[in-house]
Amino acid sequence: MDELALLTEFRDQLPPELFTQPFRFAEVETPAQHRANLLKARELLAEAGWAIRGGVLRDGDGEPFELEFLSQDPEDARLLLPYFRQLKRLGIVASLRLTESTQFINRLRGFDFDAMLRDSTILMPPIIELKPFFHTESAVVPLSRNPGGISHPVVDILVEKAILARTMREVIAVCRALDRVLLWEYFQLPLDAVARPRTVYWDKFGRPDFEPKYWPPFPDGWWYDPGKAARIDLGN
Repeated sequence: MDELALLTEFRDQLPPELFTQPFRFAEVETPAQHRANLLKARELLAEAGWAIRGGVLRDGDGEPFELEFLSQDPEDARLLLPYFRQLKRLGIVASLRLTESTQFINRLRGFDFDAMLRDSTILMPPIIELKPFFHTESAVVPLSRNPGGISHPVVDILVEKAILARTMREVIAVCRALDRVLLWEYFQLPLDAVARPRTVYWDKFGRPDFEPKYWPPFPDGWWYDPGKAARIDLGN
C-alpha cells in the first residue's frame, strides 16, 4: 500500500506492529476482559518501575502515580469517572480539577496540567489543520491545538508531505500513513465517540437521500415540503 511505502524508511523509529497489523483498540464487553487488560497494564507499569504499595502505585522513590485532568466543564465527569475507577484498580490516583475560565486559560498557557479532555474535530480536507494539531512547532506554542505536546520526527515529516501533496492519491496515502503513526504511538486515549450524526427533526421538511460522511445536513441541508407538512395534524 502507498502509506506503507511512505513509512518503510522510518521503520526503526516506529512500532513494528504498525507494519504488520491494523490498529484496533481492545474491545471490552465482559468483566473478565476488563481484568485481562488491567493485568496487562499492571505488567507494563511494573516493567517501567512502578509497584503498588499501600494501595497506591509508586515509583522507585516512593512517589505516587497521580493524574489530574484539567477542565472547566462539570459534564466532563460523566466521561472521566468510569475511567478513574479503572485507574484506581491499578493504584493510580486520578482526579478532575474544575477551574473557572481565567485559571483554565492561564494553566494551559503555562502547560500546567497533566491531561485534559478535548474533541478531535478537524476541518476537511484534513491537511488544513495537520500542523496546528500534530506538528512539533505547535507543541511548544501556548494555547495551540496541540495541548498534548505531540512532537515526533516522523509525524513532522508526514505533515509536511501532506501539505505539499498535489494529487488526491498523495493526500490519501500520506494521511493514512500519519493516521497509523498517531494511533500506534498512543498520543491520545479515546474515551467517547459518536458512531453517527445525531439529528432531531420534525418530519415536515425535505432532506437529502444520503448523509455525508463528515457533516450532517442539518441545519443547512433541508427545505420545506408542503406534502409532508399537510400530513401533520396540529389539532387546531
